[in-house]
Amino acid sequence: MYTNTTRMTGLSGLDTDTLVKQLMAAESIKYNALKKQNTILEWKQEAYRATAKVLSDFQTSFLDLTSSKSLRLTSSFGGFASTVKNALGADSTKIGVATSSNSKEGTYTFEVTSLATKSKFTGFDGAVTQAGNIVSSKNLRDDPGFLSTLEAGDTIKFSLDGTTKTVTITEDFLGSGADNFATKLNDALNAAYKKSIFNVRIGTSAEGGKLSIGVTEKGHDFKIYQGSGDGLTSTAKNTITYPPAIATFSFDVAKTLQDGTPSGPVTINVNFDGSEDNQVKVLARINEAIQAEASGAFAHLKAINQDGKIAFKSEEEPSTFKITAPTSGGDLLQEMGFDRAEITLKKGSTIETLGFSDGDDSTKTFLSKTVGEINPSIFGVPGNTNTNTTFDFDGKSLLINKTDTMQEVMDKINNTSLADVEIKFDSLNYRFTMEAKQEGQANGFLDAGIDDKLKLLFGFVDDTASGFTSFEAAEDAVLTINGVTTTRDSNKFTIDGIGITLKEKTEIGETLTIEVKKDNSKGVDLVKEFVAEYNKLVDHLKTQYETSRPKSGQYAHYDPLTDDEKANMSDKQIELWEEKAKSGLLYRDSLIEKVLSDLRMTMFQKVDVGDGKTLSLQQIGITTGDYTNGGKLIIDENKLKTAFDQRGNDIVTMFTKTSSDKKVKGITSTQLGIGEKVNNVLNAAVGTVDGKDGTFRARAGILGTYSANHNNLTDQIKRQSTKIDDMLTYLIKKEDSYYNMFAKLESAMMQADSQMQYITAQLGM
Repeated sequence: MYTNTTRMTGLSGLDTDTLVKQLMAAESIKYNALKKQNTILEWKQEAYRATAKVLSDFQTSFLDLTSSKSLRLTSSFGGFASTVKNALGADSTKIGVATSSNSKEGTYTFEVTSLATKSKFTGFDGAVTQAGNIVSSKNLRDDPGFLSTLEAGDTIKFSLDGTTKTVTITEDFLGSGADNFATKLNDALNAAYKKSIFNVRIGTSAEGGKLSIGVTEKGHDFKIYQGSGDGLTSTAKNTITYPPAIATFSFDVAKTLQDGTPSGPVTINVNFDGSEDNQVKVLARINEAIQAEASGAFAHLKAINQDGKIAFKSEEEPSTFKITAPTSGGDLLQEMGFDRAEITLKKGSTIETLGFSDGDDSTKTFLSKTVGEINPSIFGVPGNTNTNTTFDFDGKSLLINKTDTMQEVMDKINNTSLADVEIKFDSLNYRFTMEAKQEGQANGFLDAGIDDKLKLLFGFVDDTASGFTSFEAAEDAVLTINGVTTTRDSNKFTIDGIGITLKEKTEIGETLTIEVKKDNSKGVDLVKEFVAEYNKLVDHLKTQYETSRPKSGQYAHYDPLTDDEKANMSDKQIELWEEKAKSGLLYRDSLIEKVLSDLRMTMFQKVDVGDGKTLSLQQIGITTGDYTNGGKLIIDENKLKTAFDQRGNDIVTMFTKTSSDKKVKGITSTQLGIGEKVNNVLNAAVGTVDGKDGTFRARAGILGTYSANHNNLTDQIKRQSTKIDDMLTYLIKKEDSYYNMFAKLESAMMQADSQMQYITAQLGM
């Protein structure tokens, strides 16, 4: 049936549906034929595209100019081998050698008197001693109240070279002043790590009164973390039954500022209406009540989920919150399962109270300090109001602000065109280094060209007492090559296409010998891989071309199945049928025949390799079998290796030669290499030539390109689909006409039957 219309038939006893179906069977033959033809077109397009992909993949691997295996690039064939030997014939690593396709064979002797160096400043060790400490951001000496915000049991976590220890604050840390706190913390750190290498002190008021925690030895990675015991100090069970009974529960809350100023207490009434059937809703109801009844004074108090249980948390500093049972009404604390009537809360952690941040380390803390903090003297005499200054660097200027951090100043120097230099912080020795990015006198800078303020800030100063000199001038490399003494402004340079890297000086009287020889192994391997993949390509094309469509009987082919045919088959039977039906669709295809023919032709042609000489694959040990194997290639590997040894450059030319003359396109031209010819053959199939689509592209389209929807088969499929739609419209009308005809017949039969019954009744029969 061709419509979903519900029909009332058979009232006369006539099997109308069966009759219409039998009549429509003949009408449906052409419709099914059109659908089969359309399916074959779609399958054929898929077969073309699958073959086109095989061609494209081969082209990408061996002919694309971005491929390391491209037969159109001389660099793909390699290669030269090099050795560096001393006078005894042993390998040496004092000189590095890199060859390329432009290298030349040869032998070179080297003596390296000195290496090229960079201009460099090295900071004096004592210039940035603060870098060994983690320094707090608060003036704790002039703020003795900080001790009252700490409690016995609070913790601080430290990491020394990856080993983590936790220091717990006890009662003897507190109540005896800032210096006592620093002393106790110092003792606790030394005890925790069993090393007397820590230095904890609180600076004088003139120094800012900050807590400094450091390691007296160099080379340690020292960090501070928030302790696991910090934060919420309640010991509640933090459980509640859902939903709570419909009632009003209450608790009282008060807070005290660090200066002792009280606020509250206030009673918080929480009205539950019975809809709070999960923890999220309960928390929301409590927090709504806090915001509504506390008039903003307790806005930083929150009810939270802590490890799956309800708890309270303070997010305000330096206040301390106290939550107590209500003087009257339902006790929410009791309902929530707290095991005491009073909860004390404070914001954050011990390290925040002391003025540190979680994860602070000595290097990060130092580099995050501002220039004004590290060395305000560079902005002028004490008491001046200058907020910026300039660094002069080899005649160029860089603006520095007091509020710039040391890291930002480093970034300004490294990331601007101020000079070709790089400045780094050495966290192992707590000092800065600055050096030119390139070696040699011509690329360096002079001590006199660097601003004294920059030197002072980064500790680039001499220490006469120890004999330390901060500046090192750049030097050129001095060496002797093949007996000729020369200089280079870099340790990396090129001779005859050979890259040389000087790594170490040679000893007095020591001579190194570099030998560069042609290495044909890469070229041989490339040609072997090309031949192997070329033969696979030919196999695929030959199989498509020679496989005919199988027959399901003596005459009929395996055609696409109709819906009615599929209904009487299993899924496996359908799969096997369609596998055969899709086979052989490109049998004796002219496009495949053309590609096979052209590829065979390119493999027989000679190439002009210059100096009146020509070369072909046959001459280097690669031949083709007869036509029955599709033109697959056969390699004589020994002959190929010998040919590379004797005519390596000619072989590379045979594959890579190209021509600027646009008229030279033919696959028989001696002016084009094999790589160019094969590429032209494949472009003519799956690419474009002079703006025109290749044969496969025009016939079936290439997925992912404009041609995918603009090609001959797609146009045929669209036209065929239109015919199918027209035929379906015709069949629907024809089916309707048959049903109308039989409906009239049934009506007439029923009327005749009614008349007969009437006559019979009148006659008394």
